[in-house]
This record gives sequence, structure tokens and C-alpha cells, in this order.
Amino acid sequence: MECLHPGIAEQYLRLESCRSIPGVVAVLLGGSAIYRHMLSPDGEPGSDWDGVLIVKTKLDTLELVNNNRQLLKHTFDIVSEELPYLKVPTPSDASWNEFDAVRFAGHTVSGTKKSVKILSLEHLVSSVDTLNILSFKDRRIYASQTSDGSRCYRLHQATRLSNGIFILHDQLVFRADPQICVHGSDVSRTTFGVTADLLVTGVWLYGRDPHGKDIQRRLLERYTAVCGRTATVESFARADRFSIPYRHQLRQQLHALTICPSRPIACSCRFAPSTVLYGLTSSTREFQPSASTPHIRVLPPETLSRFSLGEERKTFKPVQAIFSSNSRSFILTIGPKNLEECSLKVFCKVTEFQSHEIWGAQQAAKYFPQVQIPRLSGSGELLFPFFHGHTEAEYRLQFIQGGRSDWSVAETILYAELAKAEATLMAYRLSACPVSTSSEAPQIHRFFHSRLSKNTRFQQFYAKGVQLHDRSLTLSEFLNLSFIINGVTYPSLYEVTKAATQAVQPTNTTSCLQVFGLGDAHGVNIMIGDQTKPDNGKDVLYVDYEVAGYHSVMLDLAKPFHHDVFFDTLYADELCDAPTIDYAYIDNAIKVTLDPCADDLSRAVFNIKKRYLIEPLLHLARRHGSDLDTWVPQLAGALLACSALTRNFSGKQDTFFRNIAVGIVLSQATTFEHLWKQCDLLGIR
Repeated sequence: MECLHPGIAEQYLRLESCRSIPGVVAVLLGGSAIYRHMLSPDGEPGSDWDGVLIVKTKLDTLELVNNNRQLLKHTFDIVSEELPYLKVPTPSDASWNEFDAVRFAGHTVSGTKKSVKILSLEHLVSSVDTLNILSFKDRRIYASQTSDGSRCYRLHQATRLSNGIFILHDQLVFRADPQICVHGSDVSRTTFGVTADLLVTGVWLYGRDPHGKDIQRRLLERYTAVCGRTATVESFARADRFSIPYRHQLRQQLHALTICPSRPIACSCRFAPSTVLYGLTSSTREFQPSASTPHIRVLPPETLSRFSLGEERKTFKPVQAIFSSNSRSFILTIGPKNLEECSLKVFCKVTEFQSHEIWGAQQAAKYFPQVQIPRLSGSGELLFPFFHGHTEAEYRLQFIQGGRSDWSVAETILYAELAKAEATLMAYRLSACPVSTSSEAPQIHRFFHSRLSKNTRFQQFYAKGVQLHDRSLTLSEFLNLSFIINGVTYPSLYEVTKAATQAVQPTNTTSCLQVFGLGDAHGVNIMIGDQTKPDNGKDVLYVDYEVAGYHSVMLDLAKPFHHDVFFDTLYADELCDAPTIDYAYIDNAIKVTLDPCADDLSRAVFNIKKRYLIEPLLHLARRHGSDLDTWVPQLAGALLACSALTRNFSGKQDTFFRNIAVGIVLSQATTFEHLWKQCDLLGIR
């Protein structure tokens, strides 16, 4: 595309200054300034400008940002940097091999925002698919579309460095897991990565020949190699915003650059499309970034004196009841005592585990980026600073009750899951120990064992028996019946519970890889800040530390995995669109037929945990000489407890049998690959 009006290029950068920068071989302008206004001399490109600067080598990037910074700022007329303390790590730094490019941004004197990604030619002409970008911005989720015009989302993980800067793990082409039809055709979704999209759709202001065209041709060839089809105008993320003149120019460019035709497609079969596509993070498996300075919230001492005042100035608001189980929580408002004092909001928790909650929060502050350390009131309540936000579980209900169509809400949930996976993996890496050195069973080990042992929790919830339509069963009768779930025969609950109890026996868990974990970091205990931060992220706060500690990594995974992935199952009685389920007593067995209680969001949560937490964890465990596959029965036993024994479903037969069935299916997993297959049986893949 060569029809860019010169006035637009001049608004982005000083071209002569750019040419004088050592190592620069090409510069590109993209984004809305191009695809909306490229042909208009009077068009207003908007307040944000995005481009790419190509240098010869990665060392040229370091030299430019660290030593020729003033020349870089002058070239783009930047007077106020987005991140003045940004420094590119040197080759001796542990993070040098973990990033490939740098994002530099700032504002002009008129307030115009300009950003440029500085990439090296040596990386772009290599065969590597990933593109790891050092950035102040923490953006991990991007809307896109595929060649058929359907909407999808690209997810890539990020790694937070100790100085608060992120490495964004972008890649050149995103592709869904293979979907092969009966004719052998792969009809999986494919889309360009964020930076690759910018490179192909942008306009070269300098260096188009030979470097610019070669880079674009390589990216188009990579796209075709992945999906077997040539890219079209509709293959790009913002094709619906392209102006008509721009679409015409881009179509001509794609035709001129494409040298390898699409492979013939055998048929027009279609599957349910993948809404979310996932980036890779293999480059971070060996990298151990230093822990960033935690953001610790604690109430000032004077708050305790206000709390101890008379009850007449206190107002209690209970936290949503369906998410409360082992403790009671309130939002406490303390009224002012005079005109100079403001009302004060405090989060108040009533629990029998005060001392462990305080200890757990203090330990968590060593490993997690944002924690709250409670203060103990004179009357025994735990007091936390009030946090302006909502739980991930509340967002989840909002998404479901809104018809599962508001993906702005879903993006908030997915961001929290990505941040949680990153923080949890970091905590595991910092604390991992091959075996337990404690003489006392950790809290979470006792928690799961006590729920399963001797069917204690079943007795607590269902001592009066179980109603199966018009048939009444004693608890003992019910526990001894085998199950047939979607045509597959499973052992009785008595048998699977006995096996699960043995698997989580405290004496049998200390040889598994030990880590520090929160143990209860599922959506009910994750707070998401209401405001978007300057770095584009949101505060993600961990708020429950009752079972936090140094314990088996498999037990630490259990509740977050189950409660977040199978949220729709656990709270099916609260949903207006729960799928059908049938159950009946047949030939001394309970036959259950259920449709999957899973949507695209549930599957995305599963994939985030699988790809960005569990798979890197398996690699970490092998480095410590531990094969976690051998410990999957322990995780499976805990998942049974999570599904069947978290909530009391008395009087809610459909939800009761759905959760019992899911728990039994998950309890049979013996390896991680087996667990993924069991999840697949339940509609999670």
C-alpha cells in the first residue's frame, strides 16, 4: 500500500530523524490512523497512534531505548513517557532471552498518545512463532475475527517482572486446537496475533523494500502454513472497521504478496467454532523472575478504636449468601462521630480459624502480588480494608444471568483467571519443595480428609436420606448403589469415597511436591477491582487464607480447578438455563443422563488453568524430580469432595444428582491426560 497521504506520516514521526537512528531498517504505521484515514488529507486519525520500528538486532533495541532515548523521543515528538524508568535488560540479565521486542510509548505536547513496538529483523526472519514483548501495558485479551467473519478472542499470558513491567507472550498466528471432520479436513479457527496483524495491515513509511515486503510475505506464508488458506481482508481483527478505500488497497497488497495458494479443502463441514484462541508460553518454563514487591493492604490501628465503639453507629450488610459456607462475612459501615469524620467501610469476617487466617495472610504476602492482612478485633472478628470491587463469582453470575452474551464481563473474568494462573505459578516456583518437612498435617490436608472420611459430610448433609423422585433411600442405601452416567458404569459412592479418602490421607500426601498455596483461590475468594489501572490491568485481590500454607500442590489445585471450571454445575440451582438431567433407580443402580453444563467461558477457564498453570507446573515438578501424574488420584479424590460435598443440595434433586455425577466422573482420573478426557466427557475441552 503506497497511497498514504504524507500529512498522516508526518503526524506520526519525523522521518529524517528516524533514518538517523543507528540500526533502524524500517518503520511502519498501522492502526486506525491507517485503516480509517489513509487516503484523506483532512482525516483526523484520532488520539492514539500505533506503529513498528524494525532494527537489525536485539542489541540495537537495547542501544536505542537505553542510550539513544532522547533521539527516540524526538523522532516521535514524545515529551511525556508512559514509563520513564523503562530499561531494556542487558544480555547478562536473566530475562534477556525471555523477550524479543520492546513497546515504547508516551504523549506529545498536545496530548496525543503514540506507541511503537521495536522489533529486530533477526527475530522476524527466524522460524520462531512466538513474539514476547517487554511492555508497561498488561493487556492479555484481544477481540478478533476469523476469515469467515465470526468473532473470537485471542488470549496470551503475561509474566510480571520485579520492576512492574510485563512480558506479553504474543505469537504470530493463533490457531484453535485441530477440529478434523469425517473427510479429513481441518476446519479449526485461525487468526493473526496482535503484532503480526499490525505488521501485515500497516503501511511502511520507510524500508518497504526490501525488508518490509519480506516481513509481510513471511507472515502471510506462516498463516497459510498453519491453516491451509490464504489470508483475506476478513482475516484481520478489525476488518469491520476498515474504510472502503483501505479494503481495496489491502486486498491488492495481499494478492501481490501471496505466492503460495491455499490447499484445497475437501468439504464445507463446520463444527461449533472455538470462541477463544490461546497463545503459547513455553519460553517462560525455565525462567524464574524475581518476586515483585507485594501490595499489602492492612487497616490502620485507629480503625480498631472506631470498631470498638457502640453498636449504634454500625451497619452490617451480609455478603451474598450462596457463596458463603464455612464463615460469615459482612460489609461493616461505621458512621462518623462528628462532622470532621467520614463514614468508614470495613470488610468483617467471623470464623473459628482467626489465628490461621492471620498467619496465612502473612505468609501469602511473601509470594502473592496483592493480599490483605486482617486485624483481630477485641470481640473476635477479623477486619480487612474495604476493597472497591466484586468477586469473580459475582461477575460469573452476572455473565450467566445476562444471557452469556456480554463478553465485556467475560473479559474481566478471563483477565482475573490469567492473572491468578500467573501469580499461582510464581508462588509455586518460589516455594516448591520435593517433600514436606512439617511434622503436622497442613490445614488443607485435614480439610479434605475430614470431609471424606467415614462419609462425615454426607452424614451432615443427608442423614435423613436421599429422595429419588418418588423413591426414598436411606443414606446407606444411596451410598452403596452403583452409577450409570451417560451410559458408562461407575462404582458406588461408598467405593469412590473410600478410595478418595485413602488418596487424601494426610500421611499419603507429604511425598507429593509441596508448595505454598492459598488452597481456596477460586472465584468466590478473588476480588476484582472496579477500576482499570494505568497499565490496562485490574487489581486482583486474594481474600481467604484459612487453608493457606505449605502443602501438597495437588490439593492446592483442587478447589480453584473445580469451582471455577465447573461453576455452572456447582451453582446449577441458581441458573435459569441449566441443561436437562434425568436420573432414575434401575436394576439396583442409579442411571443419570445429563447434558454438559458448560459454556465457552467455562471452557476458556479450563484452558487457562491447563495451559498456563498445570502444564508449566508439570515441567517445574520434573525439575524437582517429581512426576505429578502419579499423584493425580489425590487430586481426583479432592475433586470428588469439591463436587459432592461443598454445598448442601437437600431439596434440590437436579443439582444434587448433577454434582454427584460430575464428582464421580472426575474421581476416576489416574493421570492428567485421563483427567482431561474425563473433563471432555463433561463438555469441558
